[in-house]
Amino acid sequence: MAENRFNQIDRYVSGSMAGEELAEFEKRMREHVELAEGVHLHRDILAGMELQFMRELKERLILADRPEKKINWKLIALIVGGMAVLGAAGYAIYYYYLL
Repeated sequence: MAENRFNQIDRYVSGSMAGEELAEFEKRMREHVELAEGVHLHRDILAGMELQFMRELKERLILADRPEKKINWKLIALIVGGMAVLGAAGYAIYYYYLL
C-alpha cells in the first residue's frame, strides 16, 4: 500500500493524474492530513533535488568556462638554456681568468 501511495503522490505532483482519479485524490488529501503532508514533502524534496542539480550544473559550467592553464614549454626551455649558457660562461671565466 505504501508503494502505491508513493506512486499516487508522485503522479499527482508530476501532473499525470487526470479526471476522476485526480478529483478522488484531492478529496482524500482534504480528508487525510498525512496524505496532504506527504504531497507537500514530496514537492519539497523534488524542489530541493532540482535546486541541488542546478547548483552543480552551474558550478560545472563555471569550471568549463575557465581557460586551462597551459605550460609554456618553449619559455621554460629558453630560460633553462639561458641559465646553462650563463653557467658555462661563468665557469669558463672563472677557469681561464681566475686560476
